[in-house]
Amino acid sequence: MSDRGHMRVMLCHPSAELYGSDRMALEAVVGLRDRGAHVTVVLPVDGPLRGELQAAGADVLVRDVPVLRKSALKPSGFARLVFDLVRRGPRMVRVIRRVRPDLVYVNTIVQPWWALASRLLRKRVVFHVREAEVDPPALVRRALLSPLRLAHSVIANSQFTARQIFLDCPSVRTRTSVIYNGKDWSAYAVRHEPSPEGTFRILYLGRLSPRKGTDVAVRAVARMRRDGTDVRLTLAGAVFPGYEWYEAELRDLCRELSLGSDVVTFTGFVADAPPLFSTADALVVPSRAEPFGTVAAEGLAAGVPVIVSDVQGLVEIVGDGREGLVVPADDPDELASRLEMLRTDDILRERLIDQGRRSVSERFSREQYRAQVAAEIFRVAGHEE
Repeated sequence: MSDRGHMRVMLCHPSAELYGSDRMALEAVVGLRDRGAHVTVVLPVDGPLRGELQAAGADVLVRDVPVLRKSALKPSGFARLVFDLVRRGPRMVRVIRRVRPDLVYVNTIVQPWWALASRLLRKRVVFHVREAEVDPPALVRRALLSPLRLAHSVIANSQFTARQIFLDCPSVRTRTSVIYNGKDWSAYAVRHEPSPEGTFRILYLGRLSPRKGTDVAVRAVARMRRDGTDVRLTLAGAVFPGYEWYEAELRDLCRELSLGSDVVTFTGFVADAPPLFSTADALVVPSRAEPFGTVAAEGLAAGVPVIVSDVQGLVEIVGDGREGLVVPADDPDELASRLEMLRTDDILRERLIDQGRRSVSERFSREQYRAQVAAEIFRVAGHEE
């Protein structure tokens, strides 16, 4: 007989917006609720994700618990982080005691202190790793992943992420599994609006961030316009708090390259993403680092030709010449060249559209993601049927 109705899960998530990892947290909640678990989600801030989680049946607590950012790698930032952790550590312990979970599910590695607090209270822990840092020195990478040793199970969002974990934290290899992100792709079956005569419309969707390569997309558009192509770029996304300087740099770059607001449009965050694809002739994902890259799969599902950079998890979603095109990271000239290829080659474009839609529906279903995450959490908690 199953005692799944008594299963209590506390999910710790580091943001409250509706980007890729936020939506995957929501899907995990749905999967757990479908199996009868009681889920409490702890967020560091309030935001639109809170309402979605509550609608899915989760209890939501907002507690000001630190989130690890790159600024913490600097001496002053690290000192502030330590001070915050000392001050707020008892709060984390009180939250866990209040919720009384059978298991703590830490979604992403930027709040590892939840795992430490949970183990101190003898709670089982599952880490879901969505980051695969390759740029920092090996010592820093190992330090970032060292909290995974506290986990009873580690879930990686791609084969690349898993390989990076094994490289920098090999002791968790036997406890690590790969579960690809999944979504309901039906909302992406949008009707495409014809572009104005002679205009090629490019979409960038996601965080405005140096690691996402937003500036690479801007430079590629400038190159295409210099070559005489009437191309327009929509930047749909916002920066992390504290990264406002990067958006300012992007706007300065547009002015420097003579790209007015009629050429490059900053929309800010867009909650309802599918309609954006209806007016896009191509999607670019020019990331410098990307452990998975859900937005690339969204483009495939929407029937928009996709070009990604040759990094990490993106190449697991888009195979060069199969589902989409791949270019070297940080290479705006090559990105511009491939965009021009898409613009002028109707046969290539249609083939990529057909292949992409079929691939996404087969590999990245929402039902598969929900079931696999819930099954792993129930297994680790000892509530298997």
